[in-house]
Amino acid sequence: MMPGPLPIDDIIRRTLRGIGRAHRDYAAWTPGGEWLWQAPEYMATVYVAREICKTKSRRYYLTLESNAGQTIHDAGGIGKGRVSPESRLGGKFDIVLYRADKSPRIVIEMKKQVSSFTQLEQDSYRICNTLRNPSNKVQRGLMAFCTSWNDTKVASARERVAEILDRVQHNAREYLKNRRLVVNASMHRGRIREDGNSAWVPAVLEMKRAG
Repeated sequence: MMPGPLPIDDIIRRTLRGIGRAHRDYAAWTPGGEWLWQAPEYMATVYVAREICKTKSRRYYLTLESNAGQTIHDAGGIGKGRVSPESRLGGKFDIVLYRADKSPRIVIEMKKQVSSFTQLEQDSYRICNTLRNPSNKVQRGLMAFCTSWNDTKVASARERVAEILDRVQHNAREYLKNRRLVVNASMHRGRIREDGNSAWVPAVLEMKRAG
């Protein structure tokens, strides 16, 4: 029997939780309470990986900094013919989740402070190329990040981070539609936290094959 899909909702929740814990810990460690966008990107990567693997009932495992080309090859997503250089298959996926049969099922890209979709565009294209082949075993591509904002006269920080996430989701969907990529995008976010005149929120942009 072929292994079923990974529990994507639980993995997204754990990803959001890992980012939130990394943010709070870094603020506690640093003088002046620095925020996560000021930390090295790998800090959030390790926190998310650890959070995903906490469940005792899991039937999957993960790797960090996995070669993208090898990952897609192992998932059955590279066929014959020339591979587009835009696919960035020479790069690495920050986190790859595998089923017990050693087939890659979910790829995760970690980003620091995100305020527009342009910061996610290259990773989006690579994830779309991973998902576009129906024979590919990869179920989802996730882009995980934290967004924060300082209060302004125009809008509160809470309103501003919510607007950023709405705009990122909208622009991601427009990007996919314009490129005629058969992939859907949806935004998931944790609770917006306020700190004085500022606010921050962990978020995950999920991409999955349509249909």
